[in-house]
Amino acid sequence: MAGKVIGKGPLRGYLLEEVLAWLLRSSGFEVLTVDDDKDKEPWKVLKEDKNGLLVRGRGAWHQVDALGQFRYVPPFSLPVRLFVEAKYLTTTPVGLPTVRNGHGVIHDVNEGETTTLTAPGTGRPRTRYRYSYAIFSTSGFSPEAQDYALATRYP
Repeated sequence: MAGKVIGKGPLRGYLLEEVLAWLLRSSGFEVLTVDDDKDKEPWKVLKEDKNGLLVRGRGAWHQVDALGQFRYVPPFSLPVRLFVEAKYLTTTPVGLPTVRNGHGVIHDVNEGETTTLTAPGTGRPRTRYRYSYAIFSTSGFSPEAQDYALATRYP
C-alpha cells in the first residue's frame, strides 16, 4: 500500500496548527470541528472541505486553521470564537495582504446572519457568535502589516 508522503513545508504548517490548537485548549477554549455544529441547513455555520474547516460568513465561506470557542460566555455578550491563522514561513515576514484578509474575514463572519426559519414563529433563532482573529507567524510581521493591525485594532 503506497501512502502519500507529506513534504517538509506542509508538515511544519500542520505541526504549528497542532501547537496552536493545544494553546487554545490550555487557554480556556474548546477547539471546534464540523461535528460541533449541531444545526441543520440553512443554519449551519461550520462545514468541512478538502482544505479543512470552513466558517460561514455573510458573503462567503472562510477556511480556518483552528477555531476555538471560549468555554464561558461573558455576561451580556455573545459566545466568543477565535479564528487562528498559522503562518509557517522561514524567511519572509507576514505581509499586509494576509493581515488585511484577516480583517475582511472577521467582518464578514461577524456580519453573517442566517435568519430563515422553516415556519414563522417556530423554533429558535440561530445562535450568534462574536468572532476574533489571530495570526501566528514563525517569521514575524512586516512593518506595514503591524501598522495596519494597530490602526484597525486588530488583535
